[in-house]
Amino acid sequence: HVHDGDTFTGDILLPFGGAMRDESMRIRDFDAWESGEHRRTVNVTALEKVKGESATRALRSMLSDCDAIYVTGDQKRKNSFNRIEVEVWIDPRGTNNRLQNVGERMTELGHARK
Repeated sequence: HVHDGDTFTGDILLPFGGAMRDESMRIRDFDAWESGEHRRTVNVTALEKVKGESATRALRSMLSDCDAIYVTGDQKRKNSFNRIEVEVWIDPRGTNNRLQNVGERMTELGHARK
């Protein structure tokens, strides 16, 4: 489930059949435009909200149109919103296992705040 352009919830499959269910994750080293109107540290303008909604759609599309999603992060270290900060890689369909870094790709597409 994609919450916004840099945050999503999903299951993390671990070695030996283990799993972490319904983990909230935030893409490390990437800050998407805000899609909601309320954020403590940012004054969200109408223009930013439009950009944020576009970023949310882009992330949803990336994560749904791939053969595999890989995340790396330290599940013991969560941010102030109780999210695991992760690096996300996807294997987009039809790319012959050419992995893409999601944060870098979202930045290339103009979905980064900075």
